[in-house]
Amino acid sequence: MKVSKWSLLLVLLGVNQMVRSPYSLWNWTAKMSLLATQYNAVTYESTSSHIEVLEKPYQQSLESIQTASAMNQRNGGVRGVESTAYSTSDVLVVLPDVRSSIGFWKPWLENIQFDGTIRYIEWYGKGSSEWKESTIVFSDLDSLLNIVLADVEGRITIVGQGLGSQLGIRYIQAHPDLSVDMIAIHSAGFSVPDVYPQTIDELQESVSADLQGQWLPKFIYRNWLTALNNPFLLAIEQETHLVPHLKLIDLPKVTWVGYAPEGIDPTTVLLPNCSREAQWTCLEDWQGVLDSIVTNREP
Repeated sequence: MKVSKWSLLLVLLGVNQMVRSPYSLWNWTAKMSLLATQYNAVTYESTSSHIEVLEKPYQQSLESIQTASAMNQRNGGVRGVESTAYSTSDVLVVLPDVRSSIGFWKPWLENIQFDGTIRYIEWYGKGSSEWKESTIVFSDLDSLLNIVLADVEGRITIVGQGLGSQLGIRYIQAHPDLSVDMIAIHSAGFSVPDVYPQTIDELQESVSADLQGQWLPKFIYRNWLTALNNPFLLAIEQETHLVPHLKLIDLPKVTWVGYAPEGIDPTTVLLPNCSREAQWTCLEDWQGVLDSIVTNREP
């Protein structure tokens, strides 16, 4: 059988990419898988930024549509179910840690159950998200949530991880008039911020809990370290050192997952044994946390 030289070239290029950049390929594959099924790539623009969001529009289940239809008939058909069957004003927004990746979030994003729209924010410097100004200060990072949530009319649920949880708390503090539920996973901003690992050994040590014993070859760590060494993301990390730490007395009501700052009752922390990437390593338990928050929140 004769193999086309172009086919062979494509195979070789694919193999080269896998060997040279496995971490980037893993994340790219995860993102493409989400976009090929339930999610859309949506862009939120402002004069200073371009934010890419993976957005899963709300679609009511057949069971809930039938329930709404039955209630409609009992109430004399005052409201047409067609107008509400495939839309809701509630939004769940996910702002991961700046060091996290969509590869870790994919299992949860593709299986999540939420009666509303889901938005996963790509950090500036990731995907096609871009900060257009020549300089950035920490307060500029608030734009990630301010812009993406500007059109929301219903309840907001924020899932923040690491630095993303600090920005979520800042969002609640800046919008006391809004109805917001906050879930903070291994939140940052209460002590000295994490610093980026500079060597492969440092990276292996810093992510050992997240991987929970899973073995990865050294070249993947090398590529991972290169991905972390993004000048823009490093600038953001440096900015966290210049920001006053959040004080317990100023904190809004937050559901803590995995870790809570000193001074918070440790018995109130949910899933304390989950790694920093709780949504990956504690998938079923993590969905239960979200369900309990949404079900028990105040009207």
